[in-house]
Amino acid sequence: GPGNGQLFLNVSGTINNGPYGVITMDAKGYGNGLSSTPKQGASPLGTGTAIYNMPNGGGGGITQNNTGSGGSYGTSGTGSSPGSTYGASDFWTNLYLGSQGGSGWNCGGYDCVYSIGGAGGGTVYMNAYTLTNFGRISVDGKSADTGGSGGTIVINTANFSNGSTGTIYSRGGSGSAAGGLGRIGIGYTGSYSNTGAITPAPVSIPAGTPGLATNLKATAGDQQISLTWTAPFDNGVSSVTDYAIQYSLDAGLSWLTYNDGQSSAAYAVLSGLQNYTNYTLRIAALNSGVAGPFSTSVIARPKPVITIGGVLDGSTGSQAAPSAAYIKSILPNAQDGFYWINLPNSGPTQTYCLMDDKYDGGGWMLMMKASRGTTFNYDAEYWTTNNTLNDFQLNTNDGDAKYDVMNTFAAVDMMAIWPDIRNGGSIPASTRGWTWLQKNFNDGNRITPIDFFRTTTSVMNYGGSGKFISDAFSFSGWASGVFSSQRDIRFYGFNYQSNQGSHYAHGARVRWGFGWNENGEGLFPGVNGGANGSNDVSGGIGMDSGHGNYSAGDRIACCQSSSGINRSARVEIYIK
Repeated sequence: GPGNGQLFLNVSGTINNGPYGVITMDAKGYGNGLSSTPKQGASPLGTGTAIYNMPNGGGGGITQNNTGSGGSYGTSGTGSSPGSTYGASDFWTNLYLGSQGGSGWNCGGYDCVYSIGGAGGGTVYMNAYTLTNFGRISVDGKSADTGGSGGTIVINTANFSNGSTGTIYSRGGSGSAAGGLGRIGIGYTGSYSNTGAITPAPVSIPAGTPGLATNLKATAGDQQISLTWTAPFDNGVSSVTDYAIQYSLDAGLSWLTYNDGQSSAAYAVLSGLQNYTNYTLRIAALNSGVAGPFSTSVIARPKPVITIGGVLDGSTGSQAAPSAAYIKSILPNAQDGFYWINLPNSGPTQTYCLMDDKYDGGGWMLMMKASRGTTFNYDAEYWTTNNTLNDFQLNTNDGDAKYDVMNTFAAVDMMAIWPDIRNGGSIPASTRGWTWLQKNFNDGNRITPIDFFRTTTSVMNYGGSGKFISDAFSFSGWASGVFSSQRDIRFYGFNYQSNQGSHYAHGARVRWGFGWNENGEGLFPGVNGGANGSNDVSGGIGMDSGHGNYSAGDRIACCQSSSGINRSARVEIYIK
């Protein structure tokens, strides 16, 4: 399927694949769906799936009238047929998976028929002293309306032989637009023989390069970070003698090397660091001066050890309070502003707190804020990954930021304030903008928002993962002139995903908000709901590409019953 597969074979002796032997990670499924349930291919500028540090393959592009392009191999954003090819220089740093084919559409009226994109091939990595092949080794893309691209084959050996009946393939799937070729890399230190078929032509790569170090973990302290990891299963031609440690201060846009001396130990301590600074870190194994691929990155934030005591009013780090609600309980007249909160697993952290009584008694902590844009769209990693963004922006000014509160604080209630929409909503007396208030968003059970959005499961019989809360009409956050609406399939809740297996064009997903349809099948999630794939109107927080890809807002595709702002919007999300 589109998640691709990875096969790693590491032996000290011989891999002998006989005439009837098959070693394969061929794609069997379709883009964004299982083989038994074909679904649409990549969305515009869609990408394949990455593992560890392996970048995405470029997904097939979308054009009209069923002319979606095939999946490309590599970094192409729009896909091509065939995909781009790459040389040996990046083979070990960029081990790409295949990418799915693109979809086209042919619209008649409001409903559109999608073509199907095939999934991309996976990865086969083989390390042996001798490799002999008389059978088939393949990572082909899936054939469909638009084919998926081939994947990656890596062979690292002393002696290589591909016999007369041997085939080694990384081909794109066929279709109206074929998928691009994948990539095959062969490294050897002794003999090389090929009397069979290899497609595409193999790239010569350095033999004996170390494999991937995994399970990198970071623990932050006062001006230091401790790292541990698991050594690669494949040392290459010689033992691992050292590890390269790199860090980034701009979330991976640029990298610096940390000099910790030479050591083959699977741990290190980085000292002399800046407190309250996010460090993104990665490592790579070295042998004889040759570097293997870099690991997946982790983030750590050094901070001093603070002893907490006295009156926990949040005025200093040593007086960090357990929550904003606690501060409000001991200081009823507390004002809005910045307080020290002792967050679980993070310790004393400066946090913006909303204390105004009119907002359900105050005691709220800001977990995220979004400007008009796409930073926090449905697929953004910020909804499911324990990271932060611009957490130094300790204010409610316009901007994009995610705070550690979202990752660590187990909350019961959640509130959204929309600063650039008129006052009102769940809290009619609001002076900060439109409001949504969702009490007991997890049925009264405390949960960190990151775990909630990451694990919320369906309470429906169809339509993907989501938590249905109520009829969107009855939810106090909806009103004519603010959020647009339709008559039926009225969903309000979290992690909504429409039935994208249908043939309708306007599928919708939203992290917190609405899905609407006018086709007369009744309140979603009722017993019918077959048209919930045709969400012509959607609104809320964390929207998908079919409805603007907004961080937050309101989007009309067609045929609305009432019109709202129909644009992206700012939003602040609080918890307590």
